[in-house]
Amino acid sequence: MFKPTEDRLLVEVREEKEGLLALPEGAERDKLRVGRVISIGDKVDIRAGSGTKIVFERYGPIHLKQFNENWFLVKQQYVLGICD
Repeated sequence: MFKPTEDRLLVEVREEKEGLLALPEGAERDKLRVGRVISIGDKVDIRAGSGTKIVFERYGPIHLKQFNENWFLVKQQYVLGICD
């Protein structure tokens, strides 16, 4: 399994769906992505463990694709929030 370093999270995105979040009018929905945390680096300060659903910026994380899986290597600074 891939283990991120420093302040990075490995996030899995299965599908892109609209309407997952209630955003104010005028917010740019196409700049957000929702995924589940697979693994975290040792310097991540947010309370996100494996399986946690997070919202993160679309243009910043590194896209990793292998065996039809869509993973993203997300720096902590690109995480916008945690979903319940």
